Amino acid sequence: MYADDMWLDLRAWDPPGLVVRGLLRRKFDDYRVRFPSRWHTAEACKQFARHDEEFYNANPIDSQFYAKLVSLESSDADCVFDTFLTLRRGYADRDVAYARSTITRDHKRLARLVAAMLAKNDRRQRTAARLGGSGSLEVTAFADNRKELQRLLGRVNSLRNNLDAHARAKCRCHVRERRMPGLATMAGVDGDYTGIRERLARLDPDFLLFPMRHALQLPVRVISILKALWKRGATLEQLTDFLVRTELTDEYLEAVCQNFDELAATTGSRRPGNVREACACYRAGHYAAAAMLIIVQTEAILWDYCEYLNRKGAKLLVRSRVRRGRPVYYAASSPGVPPEPAATDSRAQSRTRLTSARSVLQHTDLKRFLYAPIYDYLLREFSDDRNDYAHNGLPSDRLLAMRALLTLDAAVTGAASFLSTPFHKYGNVSY
Repeated sequence: MYADDMWLDLRAWDPPGLVVRGLLRRKFDDYRVRFPSRWHTAEACKQFARHDEEFYNANPIDSQFYAKLVSLESSDADCVFDTFLTLRRGYADRDVAYARSTITRDHKRLARLVAAMLAKNDRRQRTAARLGGSGSLEVTAFADNRKELQRLLGRVNSLRNNLDAHARAKCRCHVRERRMPGLATMAGVDGDYTGIRERLARLDPDFLLFPMRHALQLPVRVISILKALWKRGATLEQLTDFLVRTELTDEYLEAVCQNFDELAATTGSRRPGNVREACACYRAGHYAAAAMLIIVQTEAILWDYCEYLNRKGAKLLVRSRVRRGRPVYYAASSPGVPPEPAATDSRAQSRTRLTSARSVLQHTDLKRFLYAPIYDYLLREFSDDRNDYAHNGLPSDRLLAMRALLTLDAAVTGAASFLSTPFHKYGNVSY
């Protein structure tokens, strides 16, 4: 149903009869035989609606649309088609017109919120520079956070460029909250049809050193609780223990596996997906084995993501010769250097050889394709912890294993979200 709804949104301006016939064509190869006339097509619309009667009657607005549809005569096909599409989408044309009239007001309010956060971030950055010097880690973190806020401000300004698209997004947000209130509340901020208020909450400079700042996949309400606990003095272990007891259930483990498999399929990864085996180890109490498997898979997905972007034109890597059955990669000297499948040794010597996931993060432009909190965490804490685990031994600790799993899920969710967000397309990179 979700795929059909997305398809319907892309055809918002087509005549209702044409859209209905296209929808039937998606479901039935022999739709012309099944529905030879407009009357048969109208009857099919009513039957589809009756199939989801319980779903539509769960709230008063949809139930009104449904009652109107089933009361119509199939001979009035145009009216049936129009009412059926309104029912499927959950909003009518007048709702879109009203939402369109509110976009300018939303833009002004969101622009003020982002500008205030930018000013707050600049104050924190100046204070950190006075206390620790302009090259300190905190100053760098505030500078990266400022870039994310500026990017977010550009996203706010885009609201004025396509009012119709944003009006329909606002209507879809209201429909989602009406039809799935629990899911909508869990996923983010109510009424946040742009996703900007949720992103803004995560970029608050007061929590730039928050140890769970990279876990963008967690619901906003959970992040708010964790921030409150951290502000009262909770340690990273205590925060992780809270998540283990309240949020990280078997359903969450299964969701992590599915997200990993979906991103691996998108990037064309040929690596064995050991995440399910890692989750099995976690359930069995083998936490050290689970943590090491998860760490390896986190590095693997970073390599695959980088290679995928490179194939799409991001110019991140240069592939040289194959050595001992494995390709050798070098960082592109600049974003404009095209990948060369047969780069010579002398040409390769002028570039930095990529030998680990950390070198990929350090020496390529992969930073442009990851959200700043995730990139910063993977480059610093994750890489340091990974080396410590690999060379100094790994204790069998449930909280440590769960933190590793959170990091994997954050990297996978961040990459998948970045690929699916049109605001983050760069240059000639096409997803």
